[in-house]
Amino acid sequence: MLGTFESLRLSAIRFPTKTAVVDDGRALTFAGLRDVANRLGNALAASGLRPGDRVAFYAYNSVDLFAAYYALERNGLIAVPINVRLVGPEIEYIVNHSGARAMLVSPELLPEVARVRANLGVDPHRYVLMTDKAGDALPSVTDLIDAAAPHEVRIPQAAGDVEAIFYTSGTTGFPKGVMRTRAGEDWVRVSHIAEWGLAHEDVNYCVGPLFHNSFLAMAQMHVALGATVVVQHGWDAERALRTISEHGVTTAFLVPTMSKDLVDLPVATRARHDSHRFRRLVSSASALPTALKEQLLAVFPGLLLNEAYGWTEVMWVTNLRPPDQLRKVRCVGKPLLGARVEVLDEQGAPVAPGTPGEIHARMATGFAGYFKDDERTRAVTRGDLITGGDIGTVDDEGYLYVLDRKNDLIISGGENVYPIEIDEVLARHPKVREVAVVGLPHPRLGEICHATVVLQPGATATEQEIIDFCAGRLARFKWPRAVTFAPELPRNAMGKLLKRELRARYAGAAALDERS
Repeated sequence: MLGTFESLRLSAIRFPTKTAVVDDGRALTFAGLRDVANRLGNALAASGLRPGDRVAFYAYNSVDLFAAYYALERNGLIAVPINVRLVGPEIEYIVNHSGARAMLVSPELLPEVARVRANLGVDPHRYVLMTDKAGDALPSVTDLIDAAAPHEVRIPQAAGDVEAIFYTSGTTGFPKGVMRTRAGEDWVRVSHIAEWGLAHEDVNYCVGPLFHNSFLAMAQMHVALGATVVVQHGWDAERALRTISEHGVTTAFLVPTMSKDLVDLPVATRARHDSHRFRRLVSSASALPTALKEQLLAVFPGLLLNEAYGWTEVMWVTNLRPPDQLRKVRCVGKPLLGARVEVLDEQGAPVAPGTPGEIHARMATGFAGYFKDDERTRAVTRGDLITGGDIGTVDDEGYLYVLDRKNDLIISGGENVYPIEIDEVLARHPKVREVAVVGLPHPRLGEICHATVVLQPGATATEQEIIDFCAGRLARFKWPRAVTFAPELPRNAMGKLLKRELRARYAGAAALDERS
């Protein structure tokens, strides 16, 4: 097992003076990043933290937050990243459920922590502010780093040891703590570096939150290679394009909403920024509509576009490669190195090509179960495979297609309707910027298809105009029975669409609708 910190240590030997990570305020070379990780690791050990202890993060992207992940893995500590959009009671649940003994907090987020701080099981002297200035009688991460020794400590670790616990939002109940192993994170790096042809000459743009494993994993792949990572907090399309130009960015992981914002920038704005070195884009979190793929390839000529598929428990397990992007519509590709993917029926048998079933997968030994929740672990496990609850098919060539979440399947008048099909069609309407279709209860049909549409800036449209666009493109039973126009779609911090919020928002309206 190489290990996350060991991958940094080797890059520091190979490229000591090369920039490893840069944010809007500072930069660290590979030797500097290793030094900061060592010092912070020694400071955490001096505070009494021991291998296996959990350390929570509630912080915005920064060079120091990036370094902290390496410090923890070096010490055998377990990272517990917390979504910065969460509020007091949600923070309280994750910190206490995980048993975190320390907490790293951005000063801007401290007031939210203060609301529940008395209820948290964190030792008072183990709160650290992710800033260079002390405040609220708490030490800053810079204080700890400056006062600590730089010597390197080797702590024995096993491949199956847990490296991080990522709490998923879930659709019901409390969030689940997904335990990811050290060997699993190693496999993610090796598999995806090989799949995407990453190299030490690359410059990676990490603008998504580091509390999400996808953005973190992509960035750490580049560090393992000796490539530079540009870290930013907060998404702004024009700033992103400017960053791509100024830093010579070559690779990025973006969610579809980010890609849409980039292609929607005015032509004159895009012309002001040089993006010719931007060569590889990996997209995930939700389906990338074909129309958006076409726009991306037109705006960034020569771009190597990949669409990866997976979920927190298994990380990415398939990839649709650049040559297949427009050849395989609504497809997420073939399994990656180290991944096993099966589409199974209710009895657990593989389905025939073209037949819908539940997608199961594994990526080497990455998933160690849900923290303190054996029942939920058993519920998603079938043998050595895990399910994320998605419904899909495979074709005769072995390519995987994700039809929809199991819970998002619409049964209308006895017919199965997969919303992604309708989304794909309506996204091609020239006035539609974004669309999401959900099933709503109906007294006669069981469910009807309801479309929430975000129009292009300045555009106007009628409900019937949107519905009529489906003519000749979809069977009539798949047409939306109702359309609502909204300024935006509800999404989480990862950019993933929250269809459950749409169902809750419009649930009462469909029951009154008797249109056939």
